[in-house]
Amino acid sequence: MNKIAKIGFLLLMIYSCSDDGPGGNNAPVLTYLGLFNDTMRQGIGQDTVVVVLAFEDTDGDILGGNVMNISLIDNRDGTVEPLSFPVLPELKQGQRGQFQMVILSTCCIFPPDQNIPACESDPSFPPNQYTYDIYIEDGAGNRSNTVTTDVITLLCN
Repeated sequence: MNKIAKIGFLLLMIYSCSDDGPGGNNAPVLTYLGLFNDTMRQGIGQDTVVVVLAFEDTDGDILGGNVMNISLIDNRDGTVEPLSFPVLPELKQGQRGQFQMVILSTCCIFPPDQNIPACESDPSFPPNQYTYDIYIEDGAGNRSNTVTTDVITLLCN
């Protein structure tokens, strides 16, 4: 399904890094820590939620050349948003840290047969309740585990 409105993102890195690696293979490990504000008003950039994640990277190439590659999947329709963010600190082997993704609001999705334009409100439809799946990919192409956010409510009216 084509999205009429793209979702905007901002990434904040908080490095409280450690030199202790997670062990195992070289794929990064992602941990979902929580969500600030689980309700947004629909409309492009009208509101935000903040997703807090932690990562561990055995071989230190999570940034793939100072860029973090993140995929965000909207579970309402399966749309995948591949995101790349420039990140200043260089990681060493066995690094850990936390980051926050500020996700800007988007438009509600209505049944296609209703012909309701994007970002319009219709009192006969309830808010959209959905989650995001998130994973990261390191510089060698190793994909992390996928984490799922708590339920987000997007107010459609």
